[in-house]
Amino acid sequence: MDTAPEKMQVAPRRYQEELLKRCLNENTILYLPTGSGKTFIAVMFIKEIMKECCVKYGRGKKLAVFVVNQVALAQQQTDYVSRHTEMNVGCYIGIMNVDFWDKAKWNEEFQKNQVLVMTAQILCNIIVHNILDVNRICVVVFDECHAATGNHPMKQAAENILKLHINPRLLGLSGSLINGDCKVSRVVKCLKDLEDTFKCKISTAEESLLPEVRRYSTNPEEEIHHYGVQVTDSFTKNIEGLLTQCQNLIMVSKATAPMPGKSKTLLGLIPMSDDMKQNKELKNILENVKYQIEDLGLYGGYVAANMYITVLTKLARRAGTADALDLITVIKENLTEVRDGMKRQIMVLTEPREQIRRFSSNKFMMFVSLIEKIFRDLSEAEQSRQGNNNVLVFVQRRASARTLSALLQILSESDPRLRTMKPDCVVGYGAQQSNEATEMHRRTNEDAILRFRKMETNLLVATDVLEEGIDIPVCNTVIMFDPPNSCRSYIQSKGRARHKTSSYHIFVSTSDQKFLGKFNMYKAVGHEISKVLRPGAINVEADMVDGEPEDECVEWHTPCGSHAILKGPYAIQLVNIYSCKLPHDRYTNLAPLWYLLLRGGKCVCFVQLPVNSVLKVSIEGEPQKNKRLAKQSAAIEAVKRLHECGELDDDMVPRPSEYIVYHEKLFPYLTKEPIGGSSPQQGSRQRKRLYVKRCPLMYSDCRPQELQITYLHIIEIEANYPKPPEDSDDMILYDMFNKEEHFGILSSKEIPQDFLFPLYSSEGKLKVTVRNTHKLYTLSKEEICHCEEFHQFIFRKVLNIVKPFMCVDQERRDHSYLIVPVRKSENGVLQIAWNTVNRTRNASTNEEFKLEQTGESSKFPTFSVFVQQSSSGKRKFYFLEEGPGDGNCDTSVDGDFLNRCPTVSMKEALMISTDLNCLKQKRQKKNAQKRRSYFNPELCDIIPLSAALCLKIHLLPSVLHKLTVLAAAYELCQMVPISEGSVLDYEMPENACDIQLLNSDFGGCGLTLNDVEQALTAASCDDLFNSETLETLGDSFLKFAVSLFLFIHYKSHHEGTLSSIKMKVVSNWHFYNVAKEKDIGSKLQIHRYVPDETWVPPGFTVPQPVRRKFLSEHIAPEYLKKLNLSEVEHSVDQLVGMRNSWNLATPNNSELFIGVQTVSDKALADALEALTGVYLKAYGLSGAIALLNSLGVLPAKKASPHILFERPPERPLLQESLPHQYLDFHLGDTEELEETLNYRFKDRGFLLQALTHPSWSDNRITDCYQRLEFLGDAILDFLVTSYIYDKCQKLSPGKITVLRAALVNNCTFAAFSVRIGLQKYCKYRSSELFYNIDAFVKYQQENNHEITDEVMCSGDDSCDDHTTVIPAPKVLGDLFESVAAAIYLDSGKCLKTVWSAYYRIMEKELVKYCM
Repeated sequence: MDTAPEKMQVAPRRYQEELLKRCLNENTILYLPTGSGKTFIAVMFIKEIMKECCVKYGRGKKLAVFVVNQVALAQQQTDYVSRHTEMNVGCYIGIMNVDFWDKAKWNEEFQKNQVLVMTAQILCNIIVHNILDVNRICVVVFDECHAATGNHPMKQAAENILKLHINPRLLGLSGSLINGDCKVSRVVKCLKDLEDTFKCKISTAEESLLPEVRRYSTNPEEEIHHYGVQVTDSFTKNIEGLLTQCQNLIMVSKATAPMPGKSKTLLGLIPMSDDMKQNKELKNILENVKYQIEDLGLYGGYVAANMYITVLTKLARRAGTADALDLITVIKENLTEVRDGMKRQIMVLTEPREQIRRFSSNKFMMFVSLIEKIFRDLSEAEQSRQGNNNVLVFVQRRASARTLSALLQILSESDPRLRTMKPDCVVGYGAQQSNEATEMHRRTNEDAILRFRKMETNLLVATDVLEEGIDIPVCNTVIMFDPPNSCRSYIQSKGRARHKTSSYHIFVSTSDQKFLGKFNMYKAVGHEISKVLRPGAINVEADMVDGEPEDECVEWHTPCGSHAILKGPYAIQLVNIYSCKLPHDRYTNLAPLWYLLLRGGKCVCFVQLPVNSVLKVSIEGEPQKNKRLAKQSAAIEAVKRLHECGELDDDMVPRPSEYIVYHEKLFPYLTKEPIGGSSPQQGSRQRKRLYVKRCPLMYSDCRPQELQITYLHIIEIEANYPKPPEDSDDMILYDMFNKEEHFGILSSKEIPQDFLFPLYSSEGKLKVTVRNTHKLYTLSKEEICHCEEFHQFIFRKVLNIVKPFMCVDQERRDHSYLIVPVRKSENGVLQIAWNTVNRTRNASTNEEFKLEQTGESSKFPTFSVFVQQSSSGKRKFYFLEEGPGDGNCDTSVDGDFLNRCPTVSMKEALMISTDLNCLKQKRQKKNAQKRRSYFNPELCDIIPLSAALCLKIHLLPSVLHKLTVLAAAYELCQMVPISEGSVLDYEMPENACDIQLLNSDFGGCGLTLNDVEQALTAASCDDLFNSETLETLGDSFLKFAVSLFLFIHYKSHHEGTLSSIKMKVVSNWHFYNVAKEKDIGSKLQIHRYVPDETWVPPGFTVPQPVRRKFLSEHIAPEYLKKLNLSEVEHSVDQLVGMRNSWNLATPNNSELFIGVQTVSDKALADALEALTGVYLKAYGLSGAIALLNSLGVLPAKKASPHILFERPPERPLLQESLPHQYLDFHLGDTEELEETLNYRFKDRGFLLQALTHPSWSDNRITDCYQRLEFLGDAILDFLVTSYIYDKCQKLSPGKITVLRAALVNNCTFAAFSVRIGLQKYCKYRSSELFYNIDAFVKYQQENNHEITDEVMCSGDDSCDDHTTVIPAPKVLGDLFESVAAAIYLDSGKCLKTVWSAYYRIMEKELVKYCM
């Protein structure tokens, strides 16, 4: 649509005002000649309708759409609408990659712009995919609407709008109304069909206004030029014969293209053109050279050959295979020979203008005569004064436009008569061009048109891209170098000659007897249209005579989503878009393969999607009468299948690879996604939540009851360090630990098993055993009270760790057992020491035992224990044997030396350690004499307990804390009952390459509660151990198990989908959900054990009202220290101002007092991974899977140990009973590779799949390596991690993680691939990949295959231009992983076999880093 006349026109013309009123009253197709201002009317129409919508619905609620037929018109119309409206206008064309935009991106555009200018195909796409709700559109303008015939996207878009829109406002613009050829008798029918398509009335200006219309339109003088047929000489015949031979060579190459790799169902079928694009391109090159020789003469052929030799050079650079490169090379050599032959013939003459005139066709020379007439004796000054002396030349072929423009350029430079001629050219876009090439082409065309507008050039050679729409200057002369091939072409091209003295020229061969009839028909059709439209609008009766049917297309009414009609042409495009979205690297261009079969006189098309698609088999369409419809039918059938299997959503949009439909039975804890945009992110370390610190059931509600069965469990503590020398103080303590005096746990519940664990006193390592005496007690109420008094005495008086804000737990819920003294009776039975209980009763009532002194001597009980309270509040414990001790004047008292002789009141004694935290090993004292000290008994209280009990009493907090942790671990183990395994010591394997977990006779080292305790202990506890190492092991196994399950269960899904599911399943968010459901948060050990600060003794608690107050009002727990039970209500009331003072992000040990702990989401996820590592270590692979089944991480019925590890894998061949010759054809000789791997494949299909890159489309008997690479990555990660865990137990968890990352990465694997020459066997088709692999192989060979730090950190795009490191192609790393998976599956899922093969390859690095 030419818009030049309107640019300076502010006020509308009379006929524009009259037509605008009609358009506003009803939907209209506006018919006006080119240049008469249709676009101006359209803009005014949009403004009026949008104004009404703004008033009715509000600004931004409705949209206007301006639909164009050509990409070149989109930006032009966008600029025009923007200049004449205040609305925001957006332009949308294919090179913007809009086909890959999602709804969110489109909605941003809909919010930003009120007018959308786009091609018809894009509008069709966003309607079919339900991206744009058509009821949001208030007005649609269809520019060049006559194109809406057959299956054109404009027609499809109009049909969908009319079907889905309640009351659409449409406006069509056309300067010809007829698209293609049309007989005069069918004009009315064609116009009626156009009206029916848009449900509009065709309108034009009233007859009285036609003179005004003609002022702005066209009526050039027409002239037909007949040129004689060119006589072909012998040289030209020889040249054409050689080109024909080259074409035959291409056809032979196409016919004999090897197809043994195709699946059996495709054998014998004829590949459609899509599968032979390169051959077709080569054939077209030669055909174009032949055409230029025939059409323009020998010189024109010479120019064309020169251009195409350059094209062939570029094609050779991107040849995918050696065969393709050889074919291109042969064609290039032959074309070069043809060019050189023509050059020798032409160079007989020296002057270029003489060469052109001597070796050009009659047609071209007649054209040159016309051009000379136009530019004859016209100086540049005269040209500038006259202006508008512009010539537009139309040709049918893009090659003709370039060649003709080049010939004219040579003439303008060499012929003085044509010195004022300044030629240029504009051509359309190639259908198969990339977005980058299309964008470059578009800019080149825009630059050429801009030069023509600025009159820097005055002759423009163009294809039909300029026949309609493009804004160009008014032309004096329009020349049809090739005659118009349709009525539309005649009308539109003629409309370009709008100057008052313009002329329209058509060149026709004298041998073309049919054109004159066509020409007369074109003129008659124009008169018929004018005649029919003379009243203002047509009104054809319904019983009109039917003509020939219009172009047909196959269509499908989509079952859901937008309910739009999906037509065959777009179905083909949709299949291509889906294929492009499949996972692939930058070396692969995925495309479907089309095959044709003739069956019963009809065409049947088969489509084969890329091998990594869900649909592996060929898809057959319905039989059709021609191959065009057959291809559409196959495409629609493919779309149906893709929708059925979930690859296309209900809007027929390809789902992104990260889209997963979770099945509740498979992953019940993934049904709820984390809240997007939440801060901190859910599942992260920063996201923290409160969990109730639950008491183990065995210690809950267990207070002994009157006359009911009560259990006594002995806490046996004995020295587990080397026996010290006799007669030493250390020996005294050693004997004390081993003395048969203990504490016991009195409970109404039986502890289900014995607990064994170490503690560490200042003397050394101790062995603690908590066991059941199997003696049942039935206590009276009085005895229970006495035991309670003893219990309170040791925690209040002796240990002094009951805080002022604590009270006795009257509800007797958590940790309600009692601690009692136990000693061996005369008959050797351990029982409650009632004498000791009774001795403490008075002390428990605050009556202190003071030392009695008579006269000069003091008498003490044997091993009397004294406690002294220092000024700092710290208590010191002493014990001595008998009588006053003899001391040295240089005696250490509390670390200070007193240079005085001891008085009668000073006694020498051994100091008892008062350290309550005995979980970690302490530094041993070297000088035993430092244990002794002098003290004044008169200043001390006597503890009415034996020295052995006082020595062990300080171990009680650590013992009871440890029992709580082990009980939580025990209860967690009961959730996963596994019968295999026993409690054994874990022995390291002897063989350097062996991994204990992989041994076939390995049933696990047995589950120990200490390992479970380690899994529940976070690093923040600062304990002897934590979960990090087990977490690393469990993490690698989880990834392996999940990958294996997904590989087996989703056997038809590509690697992109598998990776997306895996990312979700092994995410911290998923593991957090599982751990939360299993209440692991209440069992975790998060805080450091600080008994004298945050430990709550059994039987004591913070009052429930206080706990509820702190939790409900979110008061920081440290404010507990301000409370005192004597005035608890008053103190709590004072805390009102402390509401919401609890910051969960800051660690706070005081929260343990109120029975809660703050745990991050990631800590729960880490605990689950560590627990998996524990079960893997205890029960092997099957036991770990049983754990995951029990927890719900993997479904038990579909991911049992039998299914995952024992069931044989499915064969890799896509077709069963396929002859071995097909495998041998693709694989070739792999004996050397198998010897290198030290493994012989039983099913070589696994090896073929592992070596097939996605770019190798020849292999249709197996999948490509992507799925195997997905599995192999997890296998190698697990194997290497297990090896590191076995060999590097002494390394810190952080160093283990770093070591694992250094050995398990794509760059390292790529170097391993090169080391064994794996790249030699890879099947791929990409010259770029070949050069990248070759460069990396050379780099590794020059460095003796060393895996340096530079190699480890390199990647496909990680190195800049200044580094000397060659990036490692990811393909090589993928290859290393896929072969590992192939060995695993082929060996019957034997990890040991994989490790045996790969350890030999990786041994050097494994030994270097791990030993």
